[in-house]
Formats: sequence, C-alpha cells, structure tokens
Amino acid sequence: MAHINNYNWACNLPPGWQRLYVRMVYKAQKIEPAFTVTYCKEKYGTMRVYFHCPNRTYDRVNKIVMFYEDMSAHRCSECGKTATVWTTGWIMPYCDKCIKKFDLN
Repeated sequence: MAHINNYNWACNLPPGWQRLYVRMVYKAQKIEPAFTVTYCKEKYGTMRVYFHCPNRTYDRVNKIVMFYEDMSAHRCSECGKTATVWTTGWIMPYCDKCIKKFDLN
C-alpha cells in the first residue's frame, strides 16, 4: 500500500525541488510499497530525505533517494531549471533568471 503521506513532505522543500521529490517517491514506492518518508528538508543546498523501508529493498531504494538528492544540487530551488549559480552563506542553487529575481548575486 502506497503511503500518501509521503507526498505531503514536498511542502517542506523549495518549489523548484517539489517535482523531483514527487518523482523520487513514485519510483521508490514502485520498488517498495512500504517505503515511508520520515523527514524531508533542504540542507546545504540539496534535498535531504530520511526514510524507512524493509531491509530487503533498502539498497535499491537508497540508490533512488541518493540520485534525486544529488540531482537537487543541480536544479534551481525556485523554478527547477538547471542551476548555474550557488549562493554562499545559505547555500542554494539558482538559475540565472531566479538569481536576478531575488537579487542574490
């Protein structure tokens, strides 16, 4: 049984990463229906996902989670396009358009 609450964690993420997160949950649940997200957040400019699943599928699911966590570092946190700029201090990836919009450069 798929855990619908897994999708609720997307609201903890910047808008540009929410689609990545939803894809990650979908793929993980296809491998392991008991996959459960226990916490999700932004940390050091990437999406971080903490989860639980049975040992028999943990390695396969963890590869999916790590792939999407890594991918988030290269996606604009606001719009989801390819990131071209990473801010310092509070590390976040942005595309050229969004960095200008927020005047963060």
